[in-house]
Amino acid sequence: MKSATTPLTLAVIVACSFAGQATPQPKQSEIDSADRLLQSGKFAEAGKLYSRIIAQNPKDHSAILQLGRIALLSNRLDEAQKWLEKAKTLQPDDTDAKVMLAEVFYRQDDFQRAAALLKGVDVNSNKLIIEQYPTLNVAPEDRLETVLSNLIRQEGRGSHLDGERPLHGWLGSRGNAPVFAPVR
Repeated sequence: MKSATTPLTLAVIVACSFAGQATPQPKQSEIDSADRLLQSGKFAEAGKLYSRIIAQNPKDHSAILQLGRIALLSNRLDEAQKWLEKAKTLQPDDTDAKVMLAEVFYRQDDFQRAAALLKGVDVNSNKLIIEQYPTLNVAPEDRLETVLSNLIRQEGRGSHLDGERPLHGWLGSRGNAPVFAPVR
């Protein structure tokens, strides 16, 4: 009886060891290297490493997010959208994925989709918005009526024609600053 359980135990151990190798995890050094390359602006090299990481683990949220970031910074908006939507699917509450995807939509002039992604994100204190995507710091919904009134009044005065303030891209004011002005 003892000899019958030994092969069974050995089979279980072997099966478990192969199951653990089914999805190889990227080495931390590879992730660190990709992060350093990205931070130093070497997007192509970083992208290759992140792609290799995703080949090893297709659900690596961090690598997918970084490929989306690289595509966005390189102004490859369709590619950025693909990666960032995948990152958002993997972690629906990830604020960085939402903010960068909103920036993609903003650059594509799809303001409704950009605004919808930012619901629930504190645009006044979000570090990514403040430091990298200040154009996403738009007026809160409760100020929409004021913003539209200012826009109509501005257009009615014709000041956009006499050089006082261009109308394109301006949706009202927050004090003396346009709504889309960078937060300082």
